[in-house]
Amino acid sequence: MSLALSRGGGEKTGERRALNQSGGDIPLDRSEELQKDPLHTTQAMWDMIQSMGRLVQAQLERQRAAEESRAAEEACRQLLGQARQGLALLTLEGRWGKVNSAFCQLLGLSDD
Repeated sequence: MSLALSRGGGEKTGERRALNQSGGDIPLDRSEELQKDPLHTTQAMWDMIQSMGRLVQAQLERQRAAEESRAAEEACRQLLGQARQGLALLTLEGRWGKVNSAFCQLLGLSDD
C-alpha cells in the first residue's frame, strides 16, 4: 500500500492524514482513540504490524524466487556454452529456443 501524507482535511485543523492507493483517507493522529479504547487500538496496531510483516515476507520471497530464476538461467547458459555435445532447447511451440555451437556445427550452420 502506498501512502501520500497530507495535513488538514480532518475534523481537527492540521490533523495528519494519509491516502491509500484507492484514495481512501487514513487518519494518522489517533491519540483520542488510545484514550477511549487502548485495547482496541493496541490490537489494531498489532494487526497492522503483522500485515506489514506479511508484505515484507512476500517481497523477500519474490526476490528470492527471482534470484533463483536468474541462477538457473545462468547455469543453463553455461551448460549450453560448455557442452561438447550438440544441445538445443525448444520453445513450447516447438521452435528453436537456444542452441549451442556444437549443435550448429552438426547441422553445418554458423553460430549466429
